[in-house]
Amino acid sequence: MPALVHAEGNPETGKALYKAHCALCHGGQGQGVPPMFPNLTSKPLEAYAAMMQNYRAGMGHKVMVEMAKSLHEQQLEDLLAFIATLPRK
Repeated sequence: MPALVHAEGNPETGKALYKAHCALCHGGQGQGVPPMFPNLTSKPLEAYAAMMQNYRAGMGHKVMVEMAKSLHEQQLEDLLAFIATLPRK
């Protein structure tokens, strides 16, 4: 599987995907809901891209694996491009 490159994603499209697939658990600004749902702003974006690859390969929490597998690669790029716009902590 090719590496996800967030620079090729569309953050506006990613924002809609984030709202539909991520915000309920990870919060509207990626702040998370500790301890169950981690924030998405404390690690380098490349770490989240690697996690998404692992989820797509079937490794990790079942909910995340199913979500990652439900999106095609461009959608994942768009999602990562939006996450890149969130204020980093």
